[in-house]
Amino acid sequence: MGALRRRDLARVFGRSLWLQASWSFEGMQSVGFAYAVEPALLRLGGPQAVVEGRVRHLEFFNTHPYLAAAILGCVVKLEEQGQPEAARKVKGVLMGPCGALGDTLYWGAVKPVLLLAAVAAALQGVLWAPWLFLGLFGAANLGGRLFFFVEGYREGIGIVQKLGELNLLTLTRRLKGACALLLGLVVTGSATGWPSSTGWAPLAVGAAAAAGAAVGLAWAYRRGFRPVWTVYLTAALAAGILAWK
Repeated sequence: MGALRRRDLARVFGRSLWLQASWSFEGMQSVGFAYAVEPALLRLGGPQAVVEGRVRHLEFFNTHPYLAAAILGCVVKLEEQGQPEAARKVKGVLMGPCGALGDTLYWGAVKPVLLLAAVAAALQGVLWAPWLFLGLFGAANLGGRLFFFVEGYREGIGIVQKLGELNLLTLTRRLKGACALLLGLVVTGSATGWPSSTGWAPLAVGAAAAAGAAVGLAWAYRRGFRPVWTVYLTAALAAGILAWK
């Protein structure tokens, strides 16, 4: 019994990769969270602490699986400091913002930009482009989880302020801008035969057009433009390109 060792923290982090292995309608990710935190509780207070901790951590919990690592690190730190009720409250406060932030960053920016990069590589004849995407996204996944877990444990309750200082929303906006540029390259390149036959000028024009379209759509969304209409416009554009080719 005593302070947590690196070995204990490594076991907690390893178990956090199974956060979504067991879901329930009542607790969502609560079983996975309770499972992840068990090695720390066992080290800090023995079997009785594990039993008591399960009662606390089997309460409702649902957030983005990658940013959940920040909450887990913070909770482990607070448990180590003998503040179980504070750990319980932190979970309730952070799971909503982390869920929204993680969805926006990973599903709305990181994954699309890596997918478009893989598509661009495939259009250039790179046969291992799918593996490139899996490798890069896997690195973003595991690297992000480890970073957020370490910061959560290091900062404790200060992780709330730390997440704000990281400016993840700014990173998300920049990645979405890169998505617009890559989309322009992919669409224009696939329509014109890529730079080998037409040079880089059409690609540059397409990238600029895509960036302008992204800015225009953002402006339109704020004024009531429905996102589903974007799907219809994209389908019509794709059909036009195919007919033109």
